[in-house]
Amino acid sequence: MARRAARRERAERERRIVGLLNDGHSVAEIAAREGLTQRRMRAVAPAILARRVPPPPAGFAALQIGRLSTRRCPVSFNAMSGANLQAVDRIVEIVRELAC
Repeated sequence: MARRAARRERAERERRIVGLLNDGHSVAEIAAREGLTQRRMRAVAPAILARRVPPPPAGFAALQIGRLSTRRCPVSFNAMSGANLQAVDRIVEIVRELAC
């Protein structure tokens, strides 16, 4: 019974991480939410995605499209068009995280 609970918790954690990645959250944000170091998160995320996402390039493209279609990017792009320098900074941060 303990094994089943541990598997269920691991699956739930992986689901949360994939959801946060798709929503465009940074590795640092996800690590903080999950109580992990950034270094550990950078090791865990690719392993989770390898099990859950189709093989590249389809998998990589699907993840990036999912990230870019979240609320964070369109809102930042719209704000940036009004010469909002904070929005420019946010877009740079989002694009940097896409390269993880």
